[in-house]
Amino acid sequence: NDLGTSGQVLTTNGGGGTTTGTLTWTTASGGGSAPVVTEQNTNATLSAPSSGVIEEIYTVNAGSTVTLTLVSSATCGEGFKYNIKRLGGGSVVVQCAGSDEFIDVASQKSYTISSQYDSVTLVANNTSPHASWLII
Repeated sequence: NDLGTSGQVLTTNGGGGTTTGTLTWTTASGGGSAPVVTEQNTNATLSAPSSGVIEEIYTVNAGSTVTLTLVSSATCGEGFKYNIKRLGGGSVVVQCAGSDEFIDVASQKSYTISSQYDSVTLVANNTSPHASWLII
């Protein structure tokens, strides 16, 4: 008979067995954040994500080649995503921060976005033998 208040969700303690489930109105919390979008038209090391940020988007609209260096996947945390979009005429080279990291395969230390309007999504993968980035 209770409607709760704005922003609340109905939760349960689960019940089960001989316990009777209890329903309670609770203020919603958690969830993800909107990705940060940054235009980056010069060579740079990408920023380490702020606490709670799970994805960053970079656009590159330069006429010449731009090299973007990834932050260590261990620093970013398992599952963090960088999305990089080439808008300009110059190639975009994405490279690993350290010699012990790689992109997709152990021998690949960089990835080039060679066609205008193409993009790459890289996800931090810290479960392999070496910290790395996976192309998705």
